Amino acid sequence: MMTRTCTVQVNLDYASEADMVKKFRVSLALQPIATALFADSPFTEGKPNGYLSYRSHIWIDTDADRTGILDFVFEDGFGYERYLDYLLDVPMYFSYHDGTYIDASGQSFRDFLRGADARPWGRLCALSAFWVGLLYDDPALDAAWDLVKDFSRSERHALRDGVPRHALKLPFRNDSVQNLATEAVKIALAGLRRRARLNRDVQDESRFLEPLVEILHSGETAAERKLALYHGVWQGDIDRVFGEFAY
Repeated sequence: MMTRTCTVQVNLDYASEADMVKKFRVSLALQPIATALFADSPFTEGKPNGYLSYRSHIWIDTDADRTGILDFVFEDGFGYERYLDYLLDVPMYFSYHDGTYIDASGQSFRDFLRGADARPWGRLCALSAFWVGLLYDDPALDAAWDLVKDFSRSERHALRDGVPRHALKLPFRNDSVQNLATEAVKIALAGLRRRARLNRDVQDESRFLEPLVEILHSGETAAERKLALYHGVWQGDIDRVFGEFAY
């Protein structure tokens, strides 16, 4: 199962408990948007599988004790202690000592962001830029929170459950996830520009979001592009993906 759920991960920092709570809530609420923007796993065993992000679909049906939306994060009073209690109570699988796996099923350990499918090298930085733009600039973080703070529990779960199959085309309220993603990327772009971290060519980090801007302008995810090629010029030959998308 793990070989079919290749992802890109981003580690993010926080400045205080209040900052952690706000960033945690924003990132959980917008995680399905990242999944939609980076959807790129439409094949299984060389054939279309009916999803645009099959990787994220697999995780919807995997071990609810340690995956999924943490609803308690949105409850009043959430903070370090509540999250620590959750971590300590996650059931263990096994421990590994001296080359031996020791069954620890059901035991408690009293014991991050993996929303995006893996992408080609030239687009890997887009995921980090997306989250840094949203979370590392205070005005952007405030705007992102305004975007998601009135999401209901059922809406958060509907986004998570629907995005793996429909990605940007998933209906949401009176519009679609594409519109929501467009707003999120606009906020991230503004945040990166305000950060003004410049390279030797005096370019800021917003340039790393160009692949996402292209996806939003076209309305076509990487998964949909590959499916179009599969049903078109590839004539059902999945081996063509290795020549055209290897990196």
